Amino acid sequence: MSNFIIQTSNLHHVYPGNVHAIKGISLAIEAGTKVAIIGENGSGKTTLVKHFNGLLKPTEGVVKVKEYDTRMHEVAFLARYVGYVFQNPSDQIFSARVLSEVEFGPKNLGYPASKVDELVEYALELTKLTKYKDIHPYELLYAQRRLLCIASIIAMDPEVIILDEPTGGLDYKNLQLLEHIIHELTVQGKTLIVISHDIDFVAE
Repeated sequence: MSNFIIQTSNLHHVYPGNVHAIKGISLAIEAGTKVAIIGENGSGKTTLVKHFNGLLKPTEGVVKVKEYDTRMHEVAFLARYVGYVFQNPSDQIFSARVLSEVEFGPKNLGYPASKVDELVEYALELTKLTKYKDIHPYELLYAQRRLLCIASIIAMDPEVIILDEPTGGLDYKNLQLLEHIIHELTVQGKTLIVISHDIDFVAE
């Protein structure tokens, strides 16, 4: 049985205006691995990974998450398996409290209250945001808002976590925390897909 958790075959995506963002991408990502996707701005990195959880659908070709063809399933279904952390926190954060932001995903997936509490507590603790749980997200520093976006995906307990340019705006201390988070998730057997221009971070 295949251990590939994400597979694409001859994937093309064309945006309105006949803009060909990606052409003929075929790849397979094994469960439990760490993968970095690097390249120039405009090379299609974010377009590619947005196919992995159904935010974008193929113009041509096939994308599978586990055994599921993403063309046949909505984002809400695929989010149980693949979590995507946006590059810009403003594109992701919408709640009035840090706690509400992190709770939303697991609650929406229908997990029992006890599991929601457990996942949320772990996500806040791992990202060092527990003491900020009752404040508005925009009272956080920018780096903390980035970590909040990561926490909200961790709390959904997906098998795959995609981090889009996660090092942007992080100081040395928070960069170390990010590396610790990635290590902990890897130990749990999560599949990590990172888009980054930070070659030193990728190498580490």
